[in-house]
Amino acid sequence: MEEHSTKHYDIPGLVLRRGQSFSFTVTFNRDYDVEEHQLYIRLAIGPRSMMSKQTQIRLLVDGTPSGNGWSAKRIPAEDDEIKTKKNNRISLQIDSPSDAIIGKYTLLLEVRPLKKDDKNFLNKQDLTLFLVETDIYFLFNPWNKDDACALSSSEQINEYVMNEHGQIYLGTSDKPQSIPWYFGQFERSTLLTALTLLDKAQLPAQNRIDPSIIIRILSSKIYSNPGTNNGIFPSSYDT
Repeated sequence: MEEHSTKHYDIPGLVLRRGQSFSFTVTFNRDYDVEEHQLYIRLAIGPRSMMSKQTQIRLLVDGTPSGNGWSAKRIPAEDDEIKTKKNNRISLQIDSPSDAIIGKYTLLLEVRPLKKDDKNFLNKQDLTLFLVETDIYFLFNPWNKDDACALSSSEQINEYVMNEHGQIYLGTSDKPQSIPWYFGQFERSTLLTALTLLDKAQLPAQNRIDPSIIIRILSSKIYSNPGTNNGIFPSSYDT
């Protein structure tokens, strides 16, 4: 998405930056009536997501912020369907916090009928779930001042985030050597490999908030220190 500066990612699915909103349109197989139904959005990350660990987010679609900074609401679309009480096609907006867990999420829509009198839910048999089959990836957001990865200028962002080509340095401080390098951060395999390494390290999803933890874990899985077989490549500090 251009608004999230992720349009260059060559990966199936939706790649987003945390701390920003995103919108999408849903078409149901029958009418959704605001006076008859209540709509929730569920976002889940990891194999055993739990709301207590913030790996499962459940949002009432009414614009009310949740306790962890997420919110969801209906928004107008081109045909202004938000003005109608009943429609099988609705547009939704989700706002994520700047400290959201990074990684791959699944998204579910939960529709429940309402009682006319007290707006309480009916029994669980009336619950309908719609799985959004597109995977959603949330990344760190250096454009957001509240993100731990925030950078202070567009020049820094272009250099450290968006630039695909640069130099890496070898040797010593007395005799440094530089060689051209292709970072390939937007390649399909790069993001998927990074997330796979976090899974291989068994890093709990709720710990995937802090970039410093992510960096340490990825470094330990890429480079193996002498006497260990934990990494992919042997570390070397030889000149």
